[in-house]
Amino acid sequence: MYGHASNLGFSEGSKVRQRSEWFNYAHNEFSRIPDAGRNELDFHSIPQFFSNWYSSYGKHKFAHLRPLDPSKKDFYIRMYVRFMDEYREMLKQKFAWLHYVKFTKMMSFTVDPSRFFHLHDEFKAVVAGWHKMAAWLRKTYGPFFYVRVLEFQKSGRPHLHVIAVLPEYVDYGKMQQLWDKKYDIGVQCRFDDIRENKKGDGLSYVLKYVTKSIVNVEKMENIYSSLLFASNMRLFSMSDVRRSMDAAPDVMLDKKDLRATATFEYVGAVYESQLKEFFEDGIVPDRFELAEDVGFEPGGPE
Repeated sequence: MYGHASNLGFSEGSKVRQRSEWFNYAHNEFSRIPDAGRNELDFHSIPQFFSNWYSSYGKHKFAHLRPLDPSKKDFYIRMYVRFMDEYREMLKQKFAWLHYVKFTKMMSFTVDPSRFFHLHDEFKAVVAGWHKMAAWLRKTYGPFFYVRVLEFQKSGRPHLHVIAVLPEYVDYGKMQQLWDKKYDIGVQCRFDDIRENKKGDGLSYVLKYVTKSIVNVEKMENIYSSLLFASNMRLFSMSDVRRSMDAAPDVMLDKKDLRATATFEYVGAVYESQLKEFFEDGIVPDRFELAEDVGFEPGGPE
């Protein structure tokens, strides 16, 4: 039953995060998809597992926050997963400063599926390969800022898009050689300079791919969302702003900063159905305070 504490993301008496059964089903299925250059990949039941998770688990939960000050009420806030329209709107606000970053390079990195026995190996390799490439770029050209986005081909195979702030000259030939020969990931790489008249808006770049993961998500028509869910991969990431460039140093807080300024502790997750009884019309707002301690009930959405 998905309402039990151990299935809501937190085990009883513990803060250890656990995953839903639908995720475990999808992830296990994903790890067994063979490739090695096949003409077509079989995703089996992954889209159905994702649809089940999204409809019963992903949309109807609230984070329960307890104030460090015992005189104040507990606070509840709706949890938005990365496959919701609300997530895209949140990113627009949180990363609005990306509009003002003057990116200079655009890069794409693909995988050669004939080099990998399973699809999940390709996902791991393409992300690990970029980490190695970023380390080489830092060693060669100094600290730099980048935004990295994971995308899928129509076949379901992954590739990376990266926009970065780098010097005018970068040895693209060496990067190609590293990706192909040393990292043994693939041959096809693309490198472009972003001119003044060419699109280099970091926020729009990220939101373009976030939108792909949202379209038709409830109709089970989006294999992009299903694979992103099953692989447990981040859609995008970026380098540390303060370490890599002198831009917007007060925009992002790291985990240590957040702990130092926090006024609440995270208690756990609660289903929307458990909260409706506290509102006369049964409509639960996105955020609210509540004196009662809403515990986990046995049961909940299937």
